[in-house]
Amino acid sequence: MDRQLHLVTDPALDAVEQVRRIEAAIPHGIDTVHVRMPSGVACEVYELAVVLQASLLDRDIPLIVNDRVDVALAVNAKGVQLGVRSLPVRAVRQMLGPEAPIGASVHSVDEARAAEREGATWVSFGHVYETASHLDEPPRGFEVLHDVVDAVRVPVIAIGGITAERVPEVLGAGASGIAVISAILGAEDIAGATRSLREALDAHFDV
Repeated sequence: MDRQLHLVTDPALDAVEQVRRIEAAIPHGIDTVHVRMPSGVACEVYELAVVLQASLLDRDIPLIVNDRVDVALAVNAKGVQLGVRSLPVRAVRQMLGPEAPIGASVHSVDEARAAEREGATWVSFGHVYETASHLDEPPRGFEVLHDVVDAVRVPVIAIGGITAERVPEVLGAGASGIAVISAILGAEDIAGATRSLREALDAHFDV
């Protein structure tokens, strides 16, 4: 799972704009798209997921649905990303089976170890840097990221305030990849921003 570039939807954007921007990014190195709507009701998450799934299937890019296991099943998404308020990883693993990709969002070494024990395929750690998504919370830093990487055997995806310039530092801490929102969806040049992140990831792993 090295050099993964995950693109997470931005709940501040409407569905039409989300799809437009994501489709602009897809050809330039996206590995996975996450549907994340923390305050969205099931039908809203479903409607966005259906449209994105249609865009991604022909490109062989997996769709991951955050939190809503029901929506993931309804749209035949590749997998799910679980947070602290989601169903437990162990419960979702029983529902989806041993092969289903299940990510778990973690904020500490203890949470990462617990997620791995319960069957997470990967863990997403954040937020590493300051980010507009969590203005009321201090960043956890890449030193804790390094500790999380050392504590588990599953891949660790870093998220939170990551830019192309910060990719070497994040990967240097041992992360297998990154997940971003505004670094791509908030960029004026979406294609260029995506390529810059892709190139930074590939440069590290090709050394």
